[in-house]
Amino acid sequence: GARRRIALFSIWLPIWLPAFVISAMGGWLERAVKRTDFGYTSPFVFSYSWRTLVCAFLALVISFLCPTPLPPSLVPAMLGVIAILLGLCFGNIQKRI
Repeated sequence: GARRRIALFSIWLPIWLPAFVISAMGGWLERAVKRTDFGYTSPFVFSYSWRTLVCAFLALVISFLCPTPLPPSLVPAMLGVIAILLGLCFGNIQKRI
C-alpha cells in the first residue's frame, strides 16, 4: 500500500532531485539568454506549464493515498514530467523591464 509507494518514492527521489535542479538551472539560463538577445518568453507556455506542474505534483502526492495498485513505472515517469515542466516554467518567466 502506501508504505511501498513511499519506499519507491524514497528510492527515486535522490535520483530525481539533481534532475530537478539541473532542469531549473537550464530553464533559468534559457531565460537569461532570452533576456540578453530579446528572445520571446511565452506567457502561454509559462501559464500552462505551471498549471500542469502543479497538477502533476498533486497527482503524485494523491497517488500515495490511492487504494488501487499502480504500475511501478508511474513514479519515475511523473518525476520526469515534473522535471521537464520545471525547466519550461523557469525558462518562460516573464521579463521585467
